[in-house]
Amino acid sequence: MAQTRKNIVILSVFYLISRLLFLTRYPIFNDEAIDLRWAWVMTHVPRELWYSLSDGGKQPLLYWLYGIAWQVIGDPLLAGRLVSVFIGLTTVWAVYLLGGWTACIFLITAPLFVFFDRLALVDSALAAIFAWQLVLLVKLQKHNAIRIAVLAGILVGISLWIKSIGFLFFLVTVLEFVYIWYSQKRPRSVAVALLVFIAVAGWIGLPLFLRPEAVRIFEMAHEYTYSFKELVAQNFGNVGGNILHAFLDYAAYVSPIVVLAFIASLQSVGMQKKRILFLAWLFSFGVIVIFGRGAHSRYILFTTVPVIVLSSFVLSTHKILLGITISLMSVLSAILIIDPPTFFHLFPVAQLRAESYGYVDGWPSGYGVKEALTAIDADRRGQHAIVAVRWDSGNPEDAMVVYTKGNTQITTKYLDPRLPDDAREVLNASARGRVYFVTRQGQYNGFERYLVPMGRFPKPGGKEYVELFRVRI
Repeated sequence: MAQTRKNIVILSVFYLISRLLFLTRYPIFNDEAIDLRWAWVMTHVPRELWYSLSDGGKQPLLYWLYGIAWQVIGDPLLAGRLVSVFIGLTTVWAVYLLGGWTACIFLITAPLFVFFDRLALVDSALAAIFAWQLVLLVKLQKHNAIRIAVLAGILVGISLWIKSIGFLFFLVTVLEFVYIWYSQKRPRSVAVALLVFIAVAGWIGLPLFLRPEAVRIFEMAHEYTYSFKELVAQNFGNVGGNILHAFLDYAAYVSPIVVLAFIASLQSVGMQKKRILFLAWLFSFGVIVIFGRGAHSRYILFTTVPVIVLSSFVLSTHKILLGITISLMSVLSAILIIDPPTFFHLFPVAQLRAESYGYVDGWPSGYGVKEALTAIDADRRGQHAIVAVRWDSGNPEDAMVVYTKGNTQITTKYLDPRLPDDAREVLNASARGRVYFVTRQGQYNGFERYLVPMGRFPKPGGKEYVELFRVRI
C-alpha cells in the first residue's frame, strides 16, 4: 500500500508537469470559447443557471465548475483549463489501479491525452469517469456488489450532467453487469446490484432531464448521431470511414506501437479483467463508429483508456519496444506542448487534416484572436472602447466576449443585421469614441461601408485569418 501511494504521487507529479507547462500557449479553441461564455452567463447572470441547456442543449455541470474557477482565478481560459487538468489527474489514479506504472506512463505521455487534458472541454472529465467506471467493474468480481453498484450509479449519474455520452456509459455498465452475472454464476447478488445501479444513476440523472430546457439535449443529438433509420437508408456507409478515422487517431495521437500491442492483447483475452476492459472498449467504440456522424479524436478519447491499459500488458514484457514507445510519445507530446501547429502538421493523412484544420489552421482555432485584442489595446491608448462582433458562436465572436469580460475598459457588442437595435447602438457609438469590429475573414454582414481595415491576423496554415476594423460612420 505504501509503495502504491508513492508511485501514485510520483506519477501525479509527472502528470501535472506535463499538463501545467505552457498551459495557455495554445490559444482558445472554438468550443472552449462557447463553453466559457456559457460558464460566465450561468454563474453571473441571475436566473440563467441552466443557460447551456436552453442555448445549446448541453448539460451544465462542467460549465458551473468553469464559472466558479473563473471567479477565483480571474483568467477565464486558465480557469477552465485548470479544471480539466485536475479532473484528468484522477484518470491517472484510475489507470494506475487498472494497469499499473506502464499504463500510467502511456496516459501521461500520449499526445491525445496531453492535448485534451489541457483544454477547457468536457472530454477529459468523461475519460476520468469512464476510467473509474472500469475500476469499479473490475472490482465487482471480488467485492461487495451492492457497494460497487452504488458507486457506479453515482459516476454514471454525474456523467449524465456532463454530456449525453453518459447514456452510453450507462449501457456499458449494464452490459458488464450482465456479463459478470453470466460468467460468475452470481445471479441473485449481481441482479440486485444491477437494480441498485439503475436506481442510483436514475436518481442522480433524472432531475436534469425533468427540466423543461432538457428537451434541447435530444433536439441537438441529431447533429452528432445517426438514427437507425438513417443508418439503414445509407447501408451503414459511414461505419468503415469512422473505424478508419478512429484507428488513425489512435495511431497518430497515441502511438502505432500501442495500437499494435492493443490488437495483440486481444489474442489472449483470457483474464477476467482483460475481458471486462475489452468488452467496455468494444461496445463503446462500436456505438460511436456505427451511430456517430464522425469519429474525431475528442469523441474517442475515453475509449482510449482500455486501449492503453490492454496494450500496456503486452508492452511491459518487451522492454525495448516499451522504451521506444514511451520515447516517441514523449517527444511528440513535447512538440505539442511547445508548438501545437508543428505537431498537427506532422500528419499529412487526409483523415487527420480535419483535426489540423479544426485545431490549428481553420476558423475554429483561436490563433489571431489574442493578436487582434492586443492591437485594439495598443490603438485605444487607454480610452474606453467597444469591440463589436457578429452574432455568432465560437471564434472569434465568443472568444472576444470571454476575453473582455471583467475588463472595465472594453465592452463587447454585436454588429449584426439580425440585432438591429444593437447594430444601431454600435454605429452611433462610433461617432463618439473608439469602436472596433473583429470578424472571421470576409464576414462583414453588409456593414462594409463603415469598416476601416486595421489588420489581418492569420492562422498558422496561412489560408484563414481574423480581421480587425475600426468602425466609423
